[in-house]
Amino acid sequence: MPLTDDARDDIASQYYPGRPVTFGYGFCSPGDGDEPRCQLPLDVMNYPSCEQNVAKYVGAALIPSRYLHLRGVRVAVFGGARTFDKLLLTTGTTTIIVYAGDLATAIRVVRALRSTDGRVPVRARLPRPLSLGRSRALCQ
Repeated sequence: MPLTDDARDDIASQYYPGRPVTFGYGFCSPGDGDEPRCQLPLDVMNYPSCEQNVAKYVGAALIPSRYLHLRGVRVAVFGGARTFDKLLLTTGTTTIIVYAGDLATAIRVVRALRSTDGRVPVRARLPRPLSLGRSRALCQ
């Protein structure tokens, strides 16, 4: 599936480490209405782990339905028995959220993740997440 939106208009010259970045894949057609929108078939969102992490969902209405272990890290699965919402994983100082049409596609995406700087190749073990305390300190 082609990368069709890398949020370049949002991050180009103003980007600095610690800001969220979204990569969109595929195509969609906006619907009719006052504010036409469409959801791409695949979105990979990267957040600083102090800003977005599974701990933010504790006590919330939307909680993980289960956990998987992929590439050496714990991955939260959101969605019901017949529906899939997203995967959320924290690696190093980054939380990655994968929105896809189904769980199998999202798992394939996690298996294919790589770092943009080349330090983490496809299929390699992902860095363990920092503790929440150390992660929060990076965002202050």
